[in-house]
Parts: sequence; C-alpha cells; structure tokens
Amino acid sequence: MPFENHSLLAEAGLDSLSVLRIASELIPDPDQEIDPTGLAAVRTVGDLLHWLHGLLSSAGISSAGIAPSSAESIR
Repeated sequence: MPFENHSLLAEAGLDSLSVLRIASELIPDPDQEIDPTGLAAVRTVGDLLHWLHGLLSSAGISSAGIAPSSAESIR
C-alpha cells in the first residue's frame, strides 16, 4: 500500500519510538541531539521526511534521496 506525504504515521504503522529508531539508524553520531519538540510535531509521512531532512542537515549528512516531491508516494 503506497503512502502519500499527507498519510498519517499511524496509518503507516509508525509510532514515535519507531520514528526515533529510524533517526538513530540514519545518524551515525550517538551524541547527535534530537529535538523532542520537533519529533512531537511529526504526524504525517511528509512531516517525517521534512523532520529527517532537517535532522540530517544539522548533522552535516546529505539527505539527497530521502525527501521525495509532494507528488510522489512512499511504498
């Protein structure tokens, strides 16, 4: 089932702990701080992509290929 940027994370089977696990897998630095306020605001697949992009950018990691355009769906 494809998920669109507006799909709720719950519909995709993700909760905040799952999102935290995804972020920790993408960020190799264990000292990288994750803003809990930003994480709490993540409700949709699009929010997650945007949040991960910002997180990776702040860690100095390229996020090319992570954030598809709003017209694409996530599988």
